[in-house]
Amino acid sequence: NQQDFTTAINKYQAFIATGNASNEQYFFLGMSYLYNEQYADAIQSLQEVTSNDPSQKFLSEAQWFVALAYLKNEQLTEARSTLLSIETTDWNYEKAQRLLSVLD
Repeated sequence: NQQDFTTAINKYQAFIATGNASNEQYFFLGMSYLYNEQYADAIQSLQEVTSNDPSQKFLSEAQWFVALAYLKNEQLTEARSTLLSIETTDWNYEKAQRLLSVLD
């Protein structure tokens, strides 16, 4: 429920403020924002992962959810651009292609 996501957001923010956060914390903070319908904050946190993930552990997931957050935030150009960056080997490539066909 919404309160659980608010609690998660507060905990992830506190941990990130310590300076010891990894991309995992940014990813789950972004997901909490997304489910809490705070789309601009979700985009910002998830972009932290997409621009800063040398291990690529959460890269394809973060790209997908950034695109969804852009859609929810009615930023269609950005959503389209992000969906186009999803590679053919990513787990969500086919879904991204379906969304792109709807946006065209």
